[in-house]
Amino acid sequence: MKETRVVPVEKLGGEYRAEDFPFETTEEIESLPSVIFGQDRAIRAIDFGLKVKQPGYNLFVVGPSGSGKSTYAFSKVKEVAKGQAVPKDWCYVYNFEQPDHPLALSFEAGKASLFKQDMEQLVKEVERSIQSAFSSEDFETKRKEVHKSFDDRVEKIWKQLEQYVRDHNFSIERTAQGIVTVPLRFGRPLSNDEFKTMPEAMKEELTRKGKEIEVEVTEAARRMQLIERQMEEAYTELKTEMALGASEEPFQAVRDKYTEQSRIIQYLQHMQEDMAENFQLFQGEKQEKDLLFSFLENDKEKYNRYKVNILVDQSKAEGAPVVFETNPSYHNLFGKVEYKGTFGSMTTDFTMIKPGALHLANGGYLLLQAAELFTNPFSWIMLKRTLKTAEIRIENVLEERALVSTAGLKPEEIPLDIKVILIGNPSLYHLLAQWDEDFQKIFKVKVEFDSEMERTTEHIREFAAYVKRYAEKSGLLPFHREALAKIVNYSSRLAEDQRKLSTGYHAMSKVLVESSFWAEQEGTPVVLLEHVKKA
Repeated sequence: MKETRVVPVEKLGGEYRAEDFPFETTEEIESLPSVIFGQDRAIRAIDFGLKVKQPGYNLFVVGPSGSGKSTYAFSKVKEVAKGQAVPKDWCYVYNFEQPDHPLALSFEAGKASLFKQDMEQLVKEVERSIQSAFSSEDFETKRKEVHKSFDDRVEKIWKQLEQYVRDHNFSIERTAQGIVTVPLRFGRPLSNDEFKTMPEAMKEELTRKGKEIEVEVTEAARRMQLIERQMEEAYTELKTEMALGASEEPFQAVRDKYTEQSRIIQYLQHMQEDMAENFQLFQGEKQEKDLLFSFLENDKEKYNRYKVNILVDQSKAEGAPVVFETNPSYHNLFGKVEYKGTFGSMTTDFTMIKPGALHLANGGYLLLQAAELFTNPFSWIMLKRTLKTAEIRIENVLEERALVSTAGLKPEEIPLDIKVILIGNPSLYHLLAQWDEDFQKIFKVKVEFDSEMERTTEHIREFAAYVKRYAEKSGLLPFHREALAKIVNYSSRLAEDQRKLSTGYHAMSKVLVESSFWAEQEGTPVVLLEHVKKA
């Protein structure tokens, strides 16, 4: 009975014969058009996941290490993305109403850089227009009219004060310290020696009159200071009106380019008003500043608020973007606001906002290695929140732990339209499915790569084409069919089933490389059976 059940040794391996290949070497066949084969279920799943548009249909690609899942997912996504529309450009600009909340503006692909050029040119033209307006005869005439109207009022108060003082036998004069009153005697100023020799009654009378005059002088000085402030306000208002008028033509030329974009028109309106109110930036006069202020303000930075910070530029894009982020840290994913040190504190502005992978992949596809994602604090939690809210927020989650104070920004959120593809092993997938209640709501498509495939004639021919493709890509020698048959049998041995082939492409690639190496060492033009055996 035992002898009848003995399995012959030659049947244990399911040896594939070299004669079954209809070619001599892999040079005679075409290379595999795809980077993977024998994974029909995974291919159908990834096709479905990439085509469905409803929210929550992100993909989790599952499979053993070395099965080619990352390579295939990346190539397949790039293939799909190539035929899709190029998404919008995004940029941040200064918020004139809420400076701590920069505005996010979107443009058709490639138009953000043109908008930035328009703004740079606009600032130059406004500067020239304002300087020209302030040096014009019209401005000088209006300035003199403003000064004259207020000077006349001041002069009238001064004359009234002089008359009042003379009536009380006093004189007044203006000094650097203010207005000084002096009693008169016989039409000339009374000296201290003369005052000391006067009778007490006369001294008391002069002192009483002096106090009365001081009250009038103080009131007159207050009224003149008020008029001077009003004059400065009127002068400032005049300059603001002149700057606003001078900037109208350059701004109208830019507005005509963006008539259909209401947010940009509104931004330009606020920008023009701000330029008019800050005319001193453009009038070309050197303003007196204290040492600290002059040290802090850089002439190159005085126009920072009028700059455009391009976050995403799609001018050179073809199709939807595909980003494979190998280091999915919080800032690499969601972007960040950079800081610079200023006297022990950290300051920033909207020009220092930097994009993350989500910004760059917005409108397209983002691929992440799941194991790498979970090694970075906050990344998974914030990624779930971002996918659920469908908007990208740039936040400094570590700000509370900062050792120095920071001047923070809260940039406006950017709408998110993206397909995320996570790549990981089965154990990680099942762990998330069991313990994270949000996981399967967000990643509804499971793309499962098998560790083995059926050992059919079709799959063996595809295996040969894969060897041809890998050899060409890696610069290896072509393989003789005897060597190839040995590799096929080795693949079944890895699968531990003579009816299967292993999908462990990484293990197979090591054999291919080493076999080619030994063939090169011996100087043979092709890889032979003996080289595969040695490998």
